[in-house]
Amino acid sequence: MKSLSTAPLPVLRSRVHALFHGVETALFPASCPACGFLPLPPESQWCTQCDDALPWRPLAAGPPSALLTPLRAALDFRAGPTRTLLHHLKYRNRPELAFALGQAAARRFAPPPAHARLVPVPITPDKLKRRGYNQAERFAAGLASVWHVPVDPSVLVRRVQHQSLTELDRSTRLQEAHSAFSLADGAQNRAPGQYWVLVDDTLTTGATLHACAVALTRIRPSGVEGFCVAWAP
Repeated sequence: MKSLSTAPLPVLRSRVHALFHGVETALFPASCPACGFLPLPPESQWCTQCDDALPWRPLAAGPPSALLTPLRAALDFRAGPTRTLLHHLKYRNRPELAFALGQAAARRFAPPPAHARLVPVPITPDKLKRRGYNQAERFAAGLASVWHVPVDPSVLVRRVQHQSLTELDRSTRLQEAHSAFSLADGAQNRAPGQYWVLVDDTLTTGATLHACAVALTRIRPSGVEGFCVAWAP
C-alpha cells in the first residue's frame, strides 16, 4: 500500500476527508431528530425506539375523493414522532428524513401498478430556492427506490402563492388550491392512459391533492391516487 506521502493528490484528499469525517463522527455523534437520543445506529436517520413508535396507518386516509382512488397516508401526524420528524425535514434542512420515510413506507404499503409514475406535488420556485429541495420529491424518491417506479416531477407546476394554504380555512383553502396548480408546458401532449400517483408530505383537507388531480384529468389518465407521508385530520 502506498504511504500518504507518495499517494496521488486525489487519493490523499479522499483519505484526509475520511480521517476527519471519522474524527468528527466520534466527537459529535448524530442524535435522533425526534427524541435526541445518541448515538444513532449505523445508517439510521432516527433511533430504534422512535422507529418502533412510528404510527403506520394500514387504512385509506380521508377525506374521500372521487378523483383519488385510493388516497393513502403512511403515518398518523398526531401520534408518535411523526410531527417532529416532519418539522425537521421541512424546516431544519433534513431532506434525508423524507427519503428515509419514503423507503420505510414503501416497505409497508403495496406498490402502485407497474406502469405507474410518481408525481411529487410541486412547491413554488421561491420556496424551492429558500428551502433548497422539495420534501414531496424526496419522499417520492424514497418510495421509488423500493417500489422501482419512476418519479416524474415535470408534469405539474405551482403558481406563485402569496399565502400558505395551511393558514386558510377549509373553504378558502379549496378555492385557492384549485387555481394554484396547472399542467407544465408540454404535459398536455403526454400519452393518455398513464397511471399517476400524487405524492405529498401532509394530508389535511385534501385540497392540494384534489387540485393536482383535477389538473391531471386533462391528460386523460387511467387512474390517479394519492400517497402522503402523514394524515393530519
